[in-house]
Amino acid sequence: MTWLLTAVAVVLFLGDAAAKTHPADADALRLLKAALDPASIAPGSCLSSWDFTAADPCDALSSGEQFTCGFRCDAGDPAGLARVTDISLEAAGYAGNLSPAVWTLPYLQTLDAADNQLSGSVPPPPLSLDLRQLRRIALSRNAFSGEIPLQMNDISGWFPDFSPLSSLTYLDASDNAISGRVLPAAALPPSLLKLSARNNSLQGPLPPDFTAGIPNLQVLDLSHNRLSGRVPAALFVHPALQQLNLAFNRFTSLESSPQWWRPAAASTSGLVAVDLGHNRLRGPLPLGWVRAMPRLASLTMEDNLLTGMIPRRSPAETPLSRLLLGGNYLYGPIPAPLMAVKEGEAAVSLVDNCLFQCPRSFFFCHGRNQKQTATCRDFNPSFRSSSLSLSLHPSHLHGRRSTREGIPGVQRA
Repeated sequence: MTWLLTAVAVVLFLGDAAAKTHPADADALRLLKAALDPASIAPGSCLSSWDFTAADPCDALSSGEQFTCGFRCDAGDPAGLARVTDISLEAAGYAGNLSPAVWTLPYLQTLDAADNQLSGSVPPPPLSLDLRQLRRIALSRNAFSGEIPLQMNDISGWFPDFSPLSSLTYLDASDNAISGRVLPAAALPPSLLKLSARNNSLQGPLPPDFTAGIPNLQVLDLSHNRLSGRVPAALFVHPALQQLNLAFNRFTSLESSPQWWRPAAASTSGLVAVDLGHNRLRGPLPLGWVRAMPRLASLTMEDNLLTGMIPRRSPAETPLSRLLLGGNYLYGPIPAPLMAVKEGEAAVSLVDNCLFQCPRSFFFCHGRNQKQTATCRDFNPSFRSSSLSLSLHPSHLHGRRSTREGIPGVQRA
């Protein structure tokens, strides 16, 4: 009997020694799985292998039997216990809620649950927890919904305060049903490089200082929402921002900035691609605004309510390879450099405007006709068709240089 008790003690000791996962991390994984609908955990999926009664999570990762995937344990604490560093749930149709227990993993660097059927609200991370190692959050293409209260200067926002996540570089909550207003700049960490909340139900204006606290932001995608009001001028002079997509919203104007009228060489804008298509932008397309983005290569402003003439760019600026201005009320002469661009050399569209002549022999006039003169005059009383008859006068079509320098608006092959 003595030897049997000794053997049992040895087995228990060895079992404890093999339990490499920190108990709090193991509990977090257990709660993560428990918050999901069991019926959505299909056989063969990562979560179907999470058997907490059969093995220790981090220790079993290399066994190939339990806990085969869905997370990583690439860090250890001073006590020698393994810590969870990565939660990446595959697109297996997992349904249910996202457990707030994910925020209790202090070594977490990546949280990726994109392309599933998670619903409810995104739980806010407690401010008392240390999540400074978290770099990437991907929750896109789920069914998250609801307005998440954010108590900061009495502002109600769509996401909790993520400013304590000082290493976060990637935040993607696209293709959900999140509603409410956009969060203030103070709720975003300065480390953020990409922010995407495309295809939700965000509404209201963008704060003028929306990007003031995120100087390293390179990509901002808030397209397919219900944002309205003025597009902040600060977005167009942001030194790090390269891609801006605010298409399919309800913006009505561009906020003006003194920097629009400075020489291009003094511009701080790093923008390469801007998409403001399918909004309600009114008024002339500001020439200074276009020139304030000397690195711009792609500009999409189609299907708005813009008037005025098509602006030209200086030869010193980066030529555009994409210029989509269709579906507005632009009038006046078509810039001569555009006439020299051939189909395939650049993506250009001027259809459905008020250009007096935009013959179908030019590829950028294909697809939709120009608006009727009466329609243009009713929308913009200053429109005069007689003054536009020179837009394609032979003197404007011939004898023009077609070098790259002579095409300030469009990049030619």
